[in-house]
Amino acid sequence: STYRYPSNWELSGARASSVIRYLLSNTDQLDPKRFTAVAYGETRPVVPNDSEENWGKNRRVEIVILNPKYDN
Repeated sequence: STYRYPSNWELSGARASSVIRYLLSNTDQLDPKRFTAVAYGETRPVVPNDSEENWGKNRRVEIVILNPKYDN
């Protein structure tokens, strides 16, 4: 917990947003309107948060690619 990231949820959102910014700043072929950042914080770990190794595994960004014809 820090002033900038009072919880894992804020940190998770910042991590996801930074990946989107990186992808968009390194190509002009991606449509920014097709990106959405979602933060789960500590609510969806892939492994138990009981060791430094597992903390690293849970510190992740998942990228989901949908069919461009998908209409939400």
